[in-house]
Amino acid sequence: MIWIKKEKIVATVADFYLDTIALGLTKAGKEVKAIYEWDEMQYQPGDRVVVIGATRAMELWGKKIPYYYWAQGIWPEESYLRYGSRARQWAQSKLEKRALKQAEFVFFVSDAMKKHFEKKYKLQFDGKCYIMPCANEQLHSEAFSTPGKYENNVFCYAGGLSQWQCFEETVALYAKIEAARPDSRLLLLVKEKDQALQMLQKYAVKNYSIDYVPIEQLPQALSQAKFGFVIRSASPINAVATPTKIVTYLCNGLIPIYSHTLSGIREMLAGAKTPICYQNDGDITQILSVMDRDLPAKEVQSDLEAVYQKAYRRQRHVEQIAAHFQAQLGR
Repeated sequence: MIWIKKEKIVATVADFYLDTIALGLTKAGKEVKAIYEWDEMQYQPGDRVVVIGATRAMELWGKKIPYYYWAQGIWPEESYLRYGSRARQWAQSKLEKRALKQAEFVFFVSDAMKKHFEKKYKLQFDGKCYIMPCANEQLHSEAFSTPGKYENNVFCYAGGLSQWQCFEETVALYAKIEAARPDSRLLLLVKEKDQALQMLQKYAVKNYSIDYVPIEQLPQALSQAKFGFVIRSASPINAVATPTKIVTYLCNGLIPIYSHTLSGIREMLAGAKTPICYQNDGDITQILSVMDRDLPAKEVQSDLEAVYQKAYRRQRHVEQIAAHFQAQLGR
């Protein structure tokens, strides 16, 4: 039996990721069961547990229960960003290293994350890991055929206004684009309308609309947009991350404009023709160049679907996870 420890806090992305792992393990011939509390687990020798992060791994050490580990993020660096404590970061790094070292198998969200841990902790994961970016959506092929989608330069930002999401930097970037191409438009899908309006006024943005919709209505809301912003600052956290906003845009036919600081995404999109890697330097030359190109819907669809099939398609990950466990673990 393989037990998958889920969390009660609603987390669509985490559930999607863990469910994909469960499907792969099941295809490999394993019996899998999800639990939310440890007392739901009827552990028997030979069982394994899938856990998220070092704190959950720590709960198994004393019981000497073997586990597979999902490295959802880089815990010590995220903690330092929140608390500013080097001592806390050092202690968490010790725990994270042990959690990774003792894991029988590790799931990473990017190759950049794998390299980060290998360099930081002098560990090797070849043969005992699988790389799967965060995702929570399936491809909407019909999204590419919305009339006028690639003729009109509509830019979208969907998300929150937290500093780490670089909302102000996004608005500042769009303002430069609008100044150069006055027929551009910005679509904001945010809850905090008043704060968003203040930012738009600060940068003298003229052409915009603001809305907020539940996730099930997101495809319809995104149907008219051509570009989607994912701007992030330089940090180890962003270097290894695979923001779900990228796959949301891809699945709905939007051309991502993403920061070069997202190393994991940059590696994943290598070879794609339409996504725009922005250098966070205020230079909009590449963006304007793509805006001015004739972009047939079929060409964009072919390019973005290729990225989706390679990096995000759930069935592909299910099959590859199954192959890993059948061939390498054999349990």
